[in-house]
Amino acid sequence: MDVHRPELGRRKQLKQRLAIAALLAAALIVGLFFIFYTPGPYEVDRDLVFRGKVERGEMRHELHGVGSLEPEEVRWISAQSAGRVERIHVLPGAEVEPQSLILELSNSELLQQQQQAELQLLTDEANFLVRKAELQSSLLSSRSALSRTETEFKQAELDAQIDKQLFERGLESEQASLRSSLRSARLAEELKLEKQRYQLSAESIDAQVKAEQAKLEQSQARLALLNEQVDALQVKAGFSGLLQQLELKAGQQVSVGQALAQVVNPKSLKASVRIDEHQAKRLSLGLNAEVDTRGGKLAGSVSRIDPNVEAGTVEVDISFIEALPPGLRPNASVEATIEVQRISDVAFVSRPAYARADSKVRVFRFVKGSNIAEQVKVSFGRSSVNSIEIVEGLQPGDEIILSDSSSWLQHQQIKLN
Repeated sequence: MDVHRPELGRRKQLKQRLAIAALLAAALIVGLFFIFYTPGPYEVDRDLVFRGKVERGEMRHELHGVGSLEPEEVRWISAQSAGRVERIHVLPGAEVEPQSLILELSNSELLQQQQQAELQLLTDEANFLVRKAELQSSLLSSRSALSRTETEFKQAELDAQIDKQLFERGLESEQASLRSSLRSARLAEELKLEKQRYQLSAESIDAQVKAEQAKLEQSQARLALLNEQVDALQVKAGFSGLLQQLELKAGQQVSVGQALAQVVNPKSLKASVRIDEHQAKRLSLGLNAEVDTRGGKLAGSVSRIDPNVEAGTVEVDISFIEALPPGLRPNASVEATIEVQRISDVAFVSRPAYARADSKVRVFRFVKGSNIAEQVKVSFGRSSVNSIEIVEGLQPGDEIILSDSSSWLQHQQIKLN
């Protein structure tokens, strides 16, 4: 028989209420913890951090570029005729003079054409001399006929004058005097026609001689061209300098106009460097520059700015304004610093690894007098090789982290340990 015990029910309800109260209290404590808890700064090894201090004063706005030394005087030697490489006399790196023989080409067909042109020229010269003699003989015949006519006319004119005088004195008949006058008039007309005939003959002969001369000169020009092409089979430098390129092998066939070799002047070099396209817009011709040749630093100035952008960079040429030291050679690696301007009374800091010109980024600024740094938003302006302008967000005397801090941006604060 069950006995009703009401005190057991009350105990059970009390236990349940106490458990609910305990759970509510625990939830309240956890909630208050997350509401009021402020996590400590993220700790970073101080050996991984580089610090920089914001300064105010004059900042040198400089751009940095890397590149190589390039020759300013370059001569490409091309093939004036097709041929096969028979022999290579010098290799790249050798110093050459204008008459230095670089390589030899062979072309049997060209040599045959040269021989045929020589024979053709001899034939044309002989034909020209024969034809010229024939034409001159014809001209002499015309001249002789003209001279006879002139003599006959003068004799007839003299006879007419004598007969006229005799007729006036009554010593000659009128008929004889008239006959002499008519003969003189006829020969005068014949002399006029003979002169015209001689003039036309002389002009015709002159034209024929010129035509024969042109034909001869054409043969001479063809032979001269072939001689030049044959001579060009002996490929010479034609320029004092350094043989820079020669990418040919013995037995290789080359075509007309093909580049055979490159000769440069190693004493006339320029620095060709590449500048970031965003910074290159601040460049102008004539800016001062300093080129590090790995063996010393040389002063120069910007002489050319390529109008095209390639792979995000712009090619810039720097001409040297001082004598080059011995030992520099084309294609040697160089670094250049170009001074764009000097900016006075500006806030700047050593350039962080993550900073770009005219950008807004978040940086870690140290709380003064501590090793704790907190995030702040900073606007950067003009950038130089080693420094960058502060537009907004930092003040002179502030210290920031210069190292790459992209992996810490999820933390508001960091602490150096």
